[in-house]
Amino acid sequence: MVLLWLACATTAPALAPLPPDEAPRAEPQVSLTVVPGVTLTAGVSGYLGVRYTISPGWHIYWENPGDSGIATELQLRLPEGDVATATQFPAPVTLVSAGNIVNYGYHDEVTLLVPVTPGPTPGPRVVTAESRWLMCKEDRCVPGSGTASGDYTVGTAAGPDPLQAARAALPRPLHESGLRVVESADSWSVELQGTRLELYPSLGLEPALGPRAPASDAVGRRVDLTLDRAGLGPDARLVLRTDAGTFVTTFAKEYP
Repeated sequence: MVLLWLACATTAPALAPLPPDEAPRAEPQVSLTVVPGVTLTAGVSGYLGVRYTISPGWHIYWENPGDSGIATELQLRLPEGDVATATQFPAPVTLVSAGNIVNYGYHDEVTLLVPVTPGPTPGPRVVTAESRWLMCKEDRCVPGSGTASGDYTVGTAAGPDPLQAARAALPRPLHESGLRVVESADSWSVELQGTRLELYPSLGLEPALGPRAPASDAVGRRVDLTLDRAGLGPDARLVLRTDAGTFVTTFAKEYP
């Protein structure tokens, strides 16, 4: 069968080049890298980081993808005795596509952080990151997955911090923002300061939200949320992006 195919191939006329609009499209890529050079202190929680580098023009999704999409998933395989907890996501950006579909995600590059508490034994370690994602551009989406391995060190004191910028990108507690917030049993509001206020609800918060006024760029405006606390799920959080940085607040079923 192979010989027959080869014989046919030698006698078949050459194929004409595809027109530009029919040329094969290069598949988009997401590359994973375990951020190197991290030193953790034995018995003390710290971070390991995984960097996603995304093909230009494409995006992947936040923990709450929004109106469509699939959340990016990340797990670490660690040596015995080292324990990881839930992945920490920096604030996303808003991605609006045809039909006014609103999504939350990342483009170009993002570093996700995983809190890790190492065991008492010092020394070098190897970690393997395993991730799944959905990568989209306009009306085209490509599912993907990948793994990456890297080294970290456990010592008696922390070393240089290659994750400083990634840690700074994590949302800080809302009380550090200086924003004026008013909360009641069934509502929550925040007054804008400056020119930027973007809201990103977690999956645990979204079912409890009633109609909300859109965020405005006008100074002095207020954003009001209606809350049905009975609908709050686990880890109900709201991430806010402002001129002063990104912040996060949590919600509980019981108030106050």
